[in-house]
Amino acid sequence: AAPAAPGSEEAQVLAALGHDPVTLDTLERRSGLTPDRLSSILLDMELKGLLTAIPGGRYQRRKPEG
Repeated sequence: AAPAAPGSEEAQVLAALGHDPVTLDTLERRSGLTPDRLSSILLDMELKGLLTAIPGGRYQRRKPEG
């Protein structure tokens, strides 16, 4: 997966995500993005392989392969 461009909304979400699994509510608070916009970005990032949704409604960075 290509890294998020610096200054992009994807980079903003990755910064809010940190390195531990977090809930959508936590990402909303940390990123300042609206729920609709955040959900759209998360789906796009998941499709790009930058993060993964895990049980319990949480998200985490995807571990690099190799």
